[in-house]
Amino acid sequence: MKHRIKIALAVVMAATLAMTCCGCNASSEFVKAERLHYDSIAPRHQKYLEGDVSLDKFKKAVLLNELKTWDASIKKHEESNGLRKADDGKPDGSDRPDGGSD
Repeated sequence: MKHRIKIALAVVMAATLAMTCCGCNASSEFVKAERLHYDSIAPRHQKYLEGDVSLDKFKKAVLLNELKTWDASIKKHEESNGLRKADDGKPDGSDRPDGGSD
C-alpha cells in the first residue's frame, strides 16, 4: 500500500513539474484540485517521512525535498492563473487561512 502511494505521489509530482518546466499553463480548475490534493496528502506524508527511522538522512532529505518541489510547482501555477500573489517572502503556509498549521 505504501509503495502505491509513493508511486502515485511521484507521478503527480512529475506531471506537475513537467508542466512547470515546459512552460505549460494548467487550467485554474486543475491547479485548485492539485492544491487540494497536495494539502490533503503532503502533511501526513511529511510526518511519516520525518518519523521513519528506516530512512537515512540523505534519503529522507530527498523525499522531503520532493514535497517542497511539488508545493513550489503548484504555487507557480497558482501565480500564473491569478490564484495567488507572487511570493512575498512569507514562510510557506503563512498565507493559508489556517496559518499553515495542520
